[in-house]
Amino acid sequence: MVTERTIKRIETILPLLEAKTHSPIQTDETWYTAESTKEYGDNPPSDDELDWKKIENFPYEWGKPWTNFWFKTKLDLSAKGVTDNGTTEDIYLKINSETEGLLYINGHPEATNNPLHPLTHMDKYLSGKELDIRMECWGGHIFPGYAADNKEYLFTTTGTIRNKTKYPLILQKPCFLKRNKEIYDLYWDAYVLFSLTEILPKESYQRAVILQTLHEALLPLDLYNDSIQNLTKEAKKIRQILKPLLDAKNGTLSPQILSTGYSHLDHAWLWPINETNKKAARTASNMVNYMEEDKSFIYMSTQPVQMKAVKERYPYVYERVLKAYKEGRWTSVGNSFVEPDSMLPSGESFIRQFLFGIKLNRELYPDYKDTSFWVPDSFGYNGNLPQILKGCGINFFITSKISWNDTTRFPYELFKWEGIDGTKINTNLIYGTYNGKTDLKECHTTYNNIQHKEIQNILIRSIGEGDGGGGTQERDLEIMKRTKDLQGAIKNSWSTLSNSLKKAFPKQVEEKLPTYKGELYLELHRGTYTTQANIKKGNKKLEVKLHNAEVYSANLFCNPKTRKKALEAKKIIDKAWEIVLTNQFHDILPGSSVRKVVEEAEHSYKEANALLDSIFKSEDSVLFNFSPVVQRDPITGSTYQSYASSQIPDVKKKPALVEKNGSIHTSWGTLKFDKKQGAFTSIKTKEGRELVKQDGLFDCLSFGDDTTTYWDAWDMEGDTVALRKALKPESTTIKNEKTHLTIDMVYKTPSGKSTIKRTLTVYNNVERITDSFDVTWHESHKILRGEMDTSICADSTICSIPLGYIKRATDENTPQTRAQFEFPCHSYMMLEDIDNGIVISSAEKYGYSSKHGKMGISLLRSPKAPDPDADMGQHQFSYSVFFEKGGRDGIECAVRDGYETLNPLSNMPSSDLVAASNALFKTNRGNVLLETIKISEKEDGLVYRLYEATGCEAEIVLNDAEFEETNMLEENKKTLKSKTLVFHPFEIKTLFRKF
Repeated sequence: MVTERTIKRIETILPLLEAKTHSPIQTDETWYTAESTKEYGDNPPSDDELDWKKIENFPYEWGKPWTNFWFKTKLDLSAKGVTDNGTTEDIYLKINSETEGLLYINGHPEATNNPLHPLTHMDKYLSGKELDIRMECWGGHIFPGYAADNKEYLFTTTGTIRNKTKYPLILQKPCFLKRNKEIYDLYWDAYVLFSLTEILPKESYQRAVILQTLHEALLPLDLYNDSIQNLTKEAKKIRQILKPLLDAKNGTLSPQILSTGYSHLDHAWLWPINETNKKAARTASNMVNYMEEDKSFIYMSTQPVQMKAVKERYPYVYERVLKAYKEGRWTSVGNSFVEPDSMLPSGESFIRQFLFGIKLNRELYPDYKDTSFWVPDSFGYNGNLPQILKGCGINFFITSKISWNDTTRFPYELFKWEGIDGTKINTNLIYGTYNGKTDLKECHTTYNNIQHKEIQNILIRSIGEGDGGGGTQERDLEIMKRTKDLQGAIKNSWSTLSNSLKKAFPKQVEEKLPTYKGELYLELHRGTYTTQANIKKGNKKLEVKLHNAEVYSANLFCNPKTRKKALEAKKIIDKAWEIVLTNQFHDILPGSSVRKVVEEAEHSYKEANALLDSIFKSEDSVLFNFSPVVQRDPITGSTYQSYASSQIPDVKKKPALVEKNGSIHTSWGTLKFDKKQGAFTSIKTKEGRELVKQDGLFDCLSFGDDTTTYWDAWDMEGDTVALRKALKPESTTIKNEKTHLTIDMVYKTPSGKSTIKRTLTVYNNVERITDSFDVTWHESHKILRGEMDTSICADSTICSIPLGYIKRATDENTPQTRAQFEFPCHSYMMLEDIDNGIVISSAEKYGYSSKHGKMGISLLRSPKAPDPDADMGQHQFSYSVFFEKGGRDGIECAVRDGYETLNPLSNMPSSDLVAASNALFKTNRGNVLLETIKISEKEDGLVYRLYEATGCEAEIVLNDAEFEETNMLEENKKTLKSKTLVFHPFEIKTLFRKF
């Protein structure tokens, strides 16, 4: 009879059995160590290159922050040692250094070593006379944690050592082990069967048989006294007893797991990009080693920029990867340059992620054909991604992060995601972790949590150590060998992601899939729209600068005399794009990385700006409108044509701005400003509409606590943000310039540590107020916001997203709408009724709010983890408030306001001025905008990206030039049958014109 004591006896025997799976081999080698600031690739440092010191004793204490340490030894294989133990089969090197290391054997990078991958199989290296072993180890750094109340600890590798708070690290004496194969296999046979009993019903026959058989078979083993030889004989017999239990198969209706080896490797997070490149080489080495030993194992790599670095720095590793790729077991998926943040980048940036990513994949991997977008860890996904993905040849979208919601559970795991334009894409939400294991209990629990099993009998899982690389573990391989079709466990096997997706989305399933329309808003990590203000400002400014540089280079390309100069400019622009795309990674742009990553990103932004500045060098320039909308000079009111330097004649002169009886009278309305509050108490349009809520404050600063529960830099909690209070200025100075009025204010925060200098400009010729800031910020867990109490009653707020907008609810009627107390906007947010609209727009900020008529924009935060110095120091930024009509006219104005804020009038070298966009099309109806003008990737013409911006059907007529329509990758060109183009709401079209 099976009792609790039976189970406890098995639990006691298994670790004793595991301890007998390997036997130590006595060797006599001397180890040496050295520090190095030099970076190495394929070739490790030579004997005379570093200051090597002999390690006298083990355990050896070592390590210091941000430093690489080398360890080396040589072993004479002809002497007594590894090869003098009866066999050279199943020999393993075990190293425990408490960090990550790249192991070089006989001069080549061959394997990784970390706490979850401590063993390296050595058989293939033991045929020579001497074994040269060198290992580069990362010294890590002191990490402040993820939340403010975390204790500091010594960080060396993701998720494995958190009990160390200071140096030194400890290197145990490296040792060689002989794997006792029969005992090893028996251990995993027994482990898997025992694990199976944990998920079987307690009353099941199968569970009882397994437990009783394990108990009877394992109990006679003398694991304390018996020799390895005798244990090996007994293990072989016991395996035969257990074999029928492992051979038992599932029924025909059993669900199935399709697993892919994986290592989520954040391109930068708690380590800089240089360390990522090493991590990529370490991970690749081990995964290829596993493929050589287990022919069923399949692995996927997801960020081509990392493999590009491996190819350049570790060509030996890359050649091994390429061989595995050609065998069909190393796959590259994802298609984006990096796994980007999927809310904050511009629409053109998303397109370039795929343009650059797919191009790079094709260079790295012959005949590359994957059509999936794998981005499990981004913090929400904008509502126009389905259209962009399909436009870039992507057919499947795979994520995981939405399962992290803190308020509601997302309703589907397998569904069609519909974007704002109506494009649908097959989507798989990986429920649970993307750093999965093949453990039976984890697999069982994960599938049991699937909500719609009637349409989902395939569960796609990624298996391997992350978030800092490492990959699949040996234990995952051993468990998988035994659970491919084990009765009582969900079927599990290795598969490519491409094959898994085909099986998960057969036609009969596709027809039944539910559809989810709009953005995938993550109910978590809302602080990532604001944290690390300079990173976000740098991204926005460079996106605009890249756009302008491409317009300029396109102008040069139109003129045969300057075409060579244009192509030289394109090469520079591409380098700058790579910098921007890299820094859009989902822990850099969101601001959730350590200080070193932030500093390197800021430095790279300076590099990108310098590259682009070199393009625009000219002594002769004119004021140019680089945007797709007619722009207004806010001071003079003069208007400029889109993509032109020409002004539109101003036929109506507006009266000067007047201050009278405490009021500010402009050509568009009358405002009352309260100096004590630093805010407007009244804004009336010239038609008499009051836009400020009764007893409310419009455009005041608020300040308050910003504490989080778990993830400091990532999160923003609604309960603490709601406690913010109005911040009053210490001094106020008003100056009337007639065409505009400035209000200079100085604030001190309650701590006295921060000073805010604010200039509020009221324009007379344009319905606009601009707030400019110069802030010295030294706070801890505080937030600074701009707030507007409005009189507008609306059920939703119009929020810009890449190449379009969505509407977000202003109520708090449901858990979903309450959860959206903070959200991202790309270029504008508009609250409107049928008559009036209020627009907020910033060229530097992303985080906004709008509930019950109160609009807000988040300006600065001060989290302390993972970067204690996040946002400390000087900041310059601004935002503008526009007052527009409501309805469709208001939306068109909001789009224009966003461009005016993001990309105001700037200088173009006039000597090279040719209108690349001149009279490209005329509009019959709707609002189609020419977002991008660039030189084609093949350098044989110009590419034009157009989109419908207001959510209505539109029609344009092209000029006489010959155009072809193409996808966003500039492929599959087809000649247009008509010059008349119809755009569905929010539709993006890409045109090509040959030169």
